[in-house]
Amino acid sequence: MARFLSILFLITVFTIDSVGVNADSLLKVIRFSKDDSLRIEAQLSYAKSFFTIGKDSSIAMQQRALLLSEQNNYRTLECKLLEQLGISYRKLSNYTQALSYFNEANLKLQKGNDSSSIARVKFYLGLCYNEMGDYNNSIEDRKSTRLNSSHQII
Repeated sequence: MARFLSILFLITVFTIDSVGVNADSLLKVIRFSKDDSLRIEAQLSYAKSFFTIGKDSSIAMQQRALLLSEQNNYRTLECKLLEQLGISYRKLSNYTQALSYFNEANLKLQKGNDSSSIARVKFYLGLCYNEMGDYNNSIEDRKSTRLNSSHQII
């Protein structure tokens, strides 16, 4: 039993340490990188990784990254961030805000040619409607998800 606890302790320490190293690396990129697209990707990764620990700061970082991507006209990153903000607000059960971000992502994605991303966003729209009890919209978005892409959504 003591051996098991020792091994469990070591695994926990190394896991926490590797998360800390990852966070430090991402923060260095966010603070010092001259490449805005790299900074935006780092902010998105950091915000996704630490959502469970600090929801408000994670959302604030996503919103800053969204603003930077809009200023630099990085449409792909902008759509990723809109989708991630929708996911974050859905996790908080703030469905109105989540739907707003998912709908904005959907509109921007419709202008492009990324059927996989469109299908994923429509799937999340359907989930939001379903969780709100709006089953008619939920069914419509899920149907259009199947029509738009053959990709599996997890």
